[in-house]
Amino acid sequence: MEDIGTVDLNAQSWTSSIEMNGQHAVFIWRPGDPTGNPLSLVGGYPGAVARNRAQPAVVIGQMQVAYDSTKFIQASIDEVQFTLAAAVVIVSLAG
Repeated sequence: MEDIGTVDLNAQSWTSSIEMNGQHAVFIWRPGDPTGNPLSLVGGYPGAVARNRAQPAVVIGQMQVAYDSTKFIQASIDEVQFTLAAAVVIVSLAG
């Protein structure tokens, strides 16, 4: 975990619990830097998760990404690029 963030062993709240797929889970949230690129930030997660999966299951358990907002961001970028390309083609054919 030290490759992607800082681990603090204190509870933010002692009155809540997290479950994922019906099993108790630990929620790790990495806030983004206001000036950072979320696509670059999340790009490092798969490698870190793969390295941590190599650890004994008793210590690490199973790591999964519950929500990845970069899929929406990348789809939006792809749609803008497609729309711009389509506009260029339409304007070229109309002119």
